[in-house]
Amino acid sequence: MKDRRAIFIISSDWYSDYISSMEKAALSILDKKKPVFEFKRFSVPGSLEIAPFAKHVLNEYRYPLNTPVGIFCLGIVIRGQTSHYDLVSNEVFRSIGELSMTFPNIAVINNVLCVENEAQLKDRLIKNTKSNARGMLGLIKEKKLAINKKSFGLNVLKTNLDKL
Repeated sequence: MKDRRAIFIISSDWYSDYISSMEKAALSILDKKKPVFEFKRFSVPGSLEIAPFAKHVLNEYRYPLNTPVGIFCLGIVIRGQTSHYDLVSNEVFRSIGELSMTFPNIAVINNVLCVENEAQLKDRLIKNTKSNARGMLGLIKEKKLAINKKSFGLNVLKTNLDKL
């Protein structure tokens, strides 16, 4: 099996200026890693479409031979006057969680920000995205070690993670 170094970035079209800032923040962390990752960017109409599209793309890439090491999900859901916020945010989190269970060897990071208002979004936008990008790097290392060791636990924890 060839070495997989791709990270898929799947983002919503809603709030495109903020999404662009999120992509830049994520890449400021992910693109510094050596060996260099290859990034494939995909855009979907809204946050609800992120996980179904990711599943479709993974199936098209003939899982597991050409799959990425990670999927970084970017979206924004801002509370409005109706129950739509609750329905969308619950389904987005459920479907991204299901995606990570369906493809357990891939690091799936949910960076869909569900906020009460635009001020809260501005406060969390860069900080959360960079934190989640660092989390993706750690999860990629852990999953690669687990695959190589064929087990989780103390052997993985004692391994030097910087040698990925």
